[in-house]
Amino acid sequence: MATEAITRPHGVRSHAVHAGEPCSALAGHSWLPYWLSACGHGGDLSSPRALKLALKEHGIHAQGLRIYGTDGDRLFAVLGSKWIRRDNPETSLRAAVGLLRLLQDAHVEGEFPGELVRVVVGASRSLQQFEAFPVALFRAAWREVADAAEQGKTVEAAVAERIAPLLPFVLKEWLHEPPDHNQVKQGWAWVRKRFGTQALARAEPSGRREWNTPFTRARFGGLDFLPLFNAAALEQEGEQMDHCIADYVNPRAMGGSFHAFSVRQPGTGLRLATMTLARNEAGSWVLDGLAGKCNDEPSEAVTMAAEAFTVWMNRNKRAGGS
Repeated sequence: MATEAITRPHGVRSHAVHAGEPCSALAGHSWLPYWLSACGHGGDLSSPRALKLALKEHGIHAQGLRIYGTDGDRLFAVLGSKWIRRDNPETSLRAAVGLLRLLQDAHVEGEFPGELVRVVVGASRSLQQFEAFPVALFRAAWREVADAAEQGKTVEAAVAERIAPLLPFVLKEWLHEPPDHNQVKQGWAWVRKRFGTQALARAEPSGRREWNTPFTRARFGGLDFLPLFNAAALEQEGEQMDHCIADYVNPRAMGGSFHAFSVRQPGTGLRLATMTLARNEAGSWVLDGLAGKCNDEPSEAVTMAAEAFTVWMNRNKRAGGS
């Protein structure tokens, strides 16, 4: 069954080569023939037929030729000066061919997804890893970007928000233990799920539980709340958030009349705020403190989630226990 081509939504601009970028002067179709010639491919490679035959030896077929024909040598600017160099045609050719193979095998059609390729290059620790970049992973990422663009996001914002934070981790996981067919079919949804599970596991406080907590983890208002259940977790939270919660908290009250939580962004595990609850004389829980990084004011979304959490605690009269 033929693989469905992935096209950029109508109206989204193509990648533009910015001034100062490596190879930003490349506007024609001369560099790829030059690299091929320098690496031993004889004949006049300015001929379309000769170029086609030379690239065929590197696994580039008609789709790859169409991509190169449309965008020319400026395709390779996003690969950066580390891989595209005048004094190293062998490395330049490998990188260029690797990019063309990735685009053609992923069946990406339409305008060149330059911003996504930049992130792929950044996530690849070496040229060898870039050459082995999983086609299905690239395809899933581009579908995610295209879907976000259809919903009104710019390609740049979609790549920055949805792809860049997850890709280095997922690439490592994918190469170590490739997903099965059903997982691949889920596309970027599987990537988010996999990343979220691992990120939350890494972010969860470790060590011996020193005091009771109302739960081990919970979600309110679309945010994750992780109880800080030992002194080490308090210290780590304070260091990561640049505030002094470890000095502020009385350990003897923890798990009884006082609780502390790390508020995290789902999926990435990013720390958004530190929340503390205290029990008043009437036996109700009150929001004792809510601080962002460096004690900054948290966002409205974090504040609303914390207030919803406090209401839930009082409604359920949770006093502690895991």
